[in-house]
Amino acid sequence: MFNNIIEGAFFTTAISTLDVFLGGVLVGLLITLIEAGLAVVLFPSGRAETSVRTEVIEYFRRKPFPSLLGRVALSALIYFPVYFTFGAIVSPLVIPYYTDPSLGLNLRIPSFEVMIPLEFLRGFLYVVALLPIIAVLRLPKRFLFLSVAALLFVPGAFVPFVAGAPFPLFLRVVHGLEILADSLVYGAALVYILKIK
Repeated sequence: MFNNIIEGAFFTTAISTLDVFLGGVLVGLLITLIEAGLAVVLFPSGRAETSVRTEVIEYFRRKPFPSLLGRVALSALIYFPVYFTFGAIVSPLVIPYYTDPSLGLNLRIPSFEVMIPLEFLRGFLYVVALLPIIAVLRLPKRFLFLSVAALLFVPGAFVPFVAGAPFPLFLRVVHGLEILADSLVYGAALVYILKIK
């Protein structure tokens, strides 16, 4: 949710002050804590052989630090080309919604000087959030890919944007398909780059 709030601050006029931004962050944190609590209650785990902390430390011991740092940097940097490619594909369909103020959608397109570092930051935040999951889950790569792609798409995009945004159905469907494609390609890239045997 935090990643979406950051993007919303630059791609909409709805998050126009620091107070609104911080309010969105706090509401997002509250929702995330409730979701996490429900996940623990609804899906209790059995007795684990090791802790998440131990597994993450072991993950970082498997490769030299420069190699891991390079993988993290590459994983963060690759987000922008994926994001931009699918955004460019749907842009002929969505630009009219961003450029017509009479629609009252509060949408805007930031300059490339803003967009490029913004999307690199968002890629880094995705890596920080997903790296422990990739490090800990002992799944075959295809199931890990589906898990990561689902985590990128469902809570990271579908719920807040497609299901909850006050946009016309057409815009939600087109952006929903765009974000699904982003999630599949970026999820595959993350698993390929970050999964260490």
